[in-house]
Amino acid sequence: MTEPHTGLDPGREADDAGVRPGTHLHEAFLERAGAADGEAGVGGHALGAFLTMRLVDQFAAGVTPYADAVRYQIDATRDFLHNLTPQMAETAHLLDIVRATDAAHVTQDRRVLWGPLLRFALWLEDDLRLAEALDVLDAALRLSDGPDAADELAARLQRARICRKATLYAEATAEYARAGETARRLDDHHAERLSRIGRANVMQKVGNLPGAEEALRAVIAEADAAEDAYAVACASQELANAFRLMERPGPAVSFAFRAYEAYETAVERLGAMADVGLGFKMLGNYAAAADAFGVVVTGQVPESVRIDTMVELLDVTARIGDRMGFERWRRELVERDAILSPDQRVDVQIALGAGYAAFGHPERAANALRNAVATAAEHRLNARLYLAESCLARLDAEATGAMPTAARPIPHEGDAAPTDTDRVADQVHALRLAAV
Repeated sequence: MTEPHTGLDPGREADDAGVRPGTHLHEAFLERAGAADGEAGVGGHALGAFLTMRLVDQFAAGVTPYADAVRYQIDATRDFLHNLTPQMAETAHLLDIVRATDAAHVTQDRRVLWGPLLRFALWLEDDLRLAEALDVLDAALRLSDGPDAADELAARLQRARICRKATLYAEATAEYARAGETARRLDDHHAERLSRIGRANVMQKVGNLPGAEEALRAVIAEADAAEDAYAVACASQELANAFRLMERPGPAVSFAFRAYEAYETAVERLGAMADVGLGFKMLGNYAAAADAFGVVVTGQVPESVRIDTMVELLDVTARIGDRMGFERWRRELVERDAILSPDQRVDVQIALGAGYAAFGHPERAANALRNAVATAAEHRLNARLYLAESCLARLDAEATGAMPTAARPIPHEGDAAPTDTDRVADQVHALRLAAV
């Protein structure tokens, strides 16, 4: 019943706008099969997922299938999956689900399907196949005889998170509320706090930053009293994100570092450390930001997070005039060009533009930013298109001497004092030295 935080850029969650929940017909998998266009294995695996989910439907609450027909369907689906080439991680998940349907058919206990279904949905979510993940969770929830079960509570929290990532904010809020109600009935205070953190995250996404701050502070106070370290960590990281959006980098650094200290797993701790770096970058302490990002990039993180962190290091090394560091991260990213997503490619070109300009190469900077504009326009990355165009306009303004003075974040009463961020900077620097 956890809500992992693994991404460096929370704004990327909005790229999957338009995803809608699945239905009994499992259109999301059929659409992937139809769109495969001969790509090796893709169409077959999508069809295998569709057949597996249709098999799961035979065990939905209120369904009384013909036993021999279900046995035939189980065997036929298993044979189809075994014959798929190449065998992939998705195939393994689907075969686990089929094995669970076999057990459910023998024992008449369909709840054995929950575990493999939720694991498959999480795998799909991590692969950003959000419509398919929602489809799987909806199929799992149709197995339920009632709402008061731990498995259903986990599925509700997971479904709410995916709806949030898919920018289905109204549905996410409603799902978090349902999860919270179930948690209260089960006397599961930890899960209830996670549902409140999720709702605060949605507030943040729709622009209600004061409401998010108030809700998250309340969760932190309650979780502290209950010694619920994971809830403290999650709420602190979300609060750090809210403070960055409010352009209050001091408390953003403090709460992100508190999340880093409270998390137990390495991936979650490094995700929080990335947020520490973003806060220091906004604060203008680029050396501390480089230290924080250096801790992340030397750790065991997903490759997508490593790439995002390298982009940040490319940017901050340019800002502090570290030409050798800039060239190092430029080479690292050039070597990964083939696996960069379009949004990452735009981010790299924007950072290159800033770096080339800082090191006195305005023509190379302009070329990099024009490439960023073209890539963003081609892939309809509107927010990044605006940023790339703004950077290009800024470069032109600097060339003509018409650059306006940049605004600094306005301090707020109660924000972290400089001594607190200095203390965090010292600790992050020590962590960076230990990681080298």
